[in-house]
Amino acid sequence: MNIIAITGRLTADAVIRFVGEKRVANFSLAHNEKWKDKSSEWRERVSFFGVSQFGISEKLANNLVKGQEILIEGKLVQETYNDKKTGNEVKQVKIQAARIQLMNKAKESAPAQPQFSDAGEEFEMIKDDERSGEPDGIPF
Repeated sequence: MNIIAITGRLTADAVIRFVGEKRVANFSLAHNEKWKDKSSEWRERVSFFGVSQFGISEKLANNLVKGQEILIEGKLVQETYNDKKTGNEVKQVKIQAARIQLMNKAKESAPAQPQFSDAGEEFEMIKDDERSGEPDGIPF
């Protein structure tokens, strides 16, 4: 089974392109992980993931901006390509998103409204004050 669910923030605006008539979004996601070490000190690690979603709605694509917090459900895929400088084969693991949910507004000017994934399912935004008391802000 190959399933991933992860939250994080976009590190830059999504790059939107078309493959045929399908809209494809590519972006980088920063995920913060917090934990207490043996001495009860809080530690934090940031991981970065490449993400793509095929057939994304225009409405959702327009809201994938730097700083936007999202929840992604999807699978891991391995891409292989040749490095242009060295000619060496490079393997990279990325997230292929099946669903994307906006967690809150990235900027105060962004509209507060439900957003949609490529499947057309409606998702409600989760406001910061509706989250659980978890230290990392993950609502589950």
